[in-house]
Amino acid sequence: MGHVSESILDPPMLFARVGDAGLAEGDSLDTWTVAARLGADGLLAVLNPGDKGDWVVGRARGRLRGRSATVPLQALWEAVGATSLDLALEVPDADAGAVVLEQAAARGLSGRLWACSADLETLGGLVAAGVRCLHSCDPESEGSGPEAHAAHLRRLGIDGALINEERATAGMVALMHRFGRLVVAVGANYRRTAGRALSNGAAGVCGTDAEALADARAGRTPG
Repeated sequence: MGHVSESILDPPMLFARVGDAGLAEGDSLDTWTVAARLGADGLLAVLNPGDKGDWVVGRARGRLRGRSATVPLQALWEAVGATSLDLALEVPDADAGAVVLEQAAARGLSGRLWACSADLETLGGLVAAGVRCLHSCDPESEGSGPEAHAAHLRRLGIDGALINEERATAGMVALMHRFGRLVVAVGANYRRTAGRALSNGAAGVCGTDAEALADARAGRTPG
């Protein structure tokens, strides 16, 4: 694989992204069960409001009406609680964050929870509660620039950034490391793309194919 940069987490985390994993139909508990068996350390799912005022994970229904593309959040907690997996949830706002925090604490799963959001204010409230947090962003597009943004994340106590794997270059990861911030690369759906992010020093990769992620990490050798 060539030169491998040092990761903040050793070994790096593998997050199976809920969705089109080719392992089960759509967003289902079967998908997550298979992903865990194939070597994932955690799951990443998008939190959305449901039709009945509850919360669901997976894709919003949209044009998929008539075919459920989501699973109740309650069911996901039960599935995760029966494993050793971490759970990363993309939360849209502070209200969703409060729900996630309360439900995780009630099940004794706070230590395995990661929160991801594009909203820094939402993440700030979760950081104060001791949750590991990742800013969903493109550091290059932040108005202050990536270096100032990394410094800002450090001031806020946010652990790092969830960024597209194409942006998780060796230079970007090294910049975030200077401020003690980790990078988790999302969209690493193939062994090649996951391996590239890992060799650049990403602390984690997230993709729809858990087996490809595990293969990429197994092939990651120093030097």
